[in-house]
Amino acid sequence: MEEEYDYESAAELYELVPFLQAFPFDDYEIVLEKDSFDPEKMGISPIILSQVQGLESPEMINFYFVDGETQAMVTLYTQDLLYLQEISGEVEKLNSTNESLTKGISSNSLQQKIESIKQNLEFVEEIGFNFVGSGIFVSLLDDLLEVHGLDMPAKTRTLVRTLSSKVNENRFTADELKVVTSYYNFLLNHMRILLGIVIAAKIY
Repeated sequence: MEEEYDYESAAELYELVPFLQAFPFDDYEIVLEKDSFDPEKMGISPIILSQVQGLESPEMINFYFVDGETQAMVTLYTQDLLYLQEISGEVEKLNSTNESLTKGISSNSLQQKIESIKQNLEFVEEIGFNFVGSGIFVSLLDDLLEVHGLDMPAKTRTLVRTLSSKVNENRFTADELKVVTSYYNFLLNHMRILLGIVIAAKIY
């Protein structure tokens, strides 16, 4: 049964960040995080792009999306969104970026996903984010493997994280392939969410 739409929560979200009403991608559910956020209770570390200093309880916004048979989540501080709004006028090539990310997400090829991530690293850096090599994304792969009860040699993990051309479907077991695919899909969806925020800010 489809869940009833929470109009009150949506109103709070759009009051806080009005331009999200123009978010262009309907395959993400956007939810304002109201309760205290305890990363250790999540099982997997929440993905937060930047640290806000001097705030006891910053508002966070969750972007939920479906990845295969599971639901994944990207979490951003409202300050991140407002920053993206400020610089949105300077960002270009939005259509080609979206086409590349959408192609990477839908592809079954790990190399296609890797190429799409690499193609759009410049976009991510242009808007002030550099997260692929960050500690949070290093731990994400480890967390995903742990949740699925899998082990993977350190060398292979490094190849996955560094977007190596040596990564291919034949290198992994079926279960490992699901984890690596989810890892890359997370990076791609994260980029696309940032893109969607920029687009929303431009057109609102």
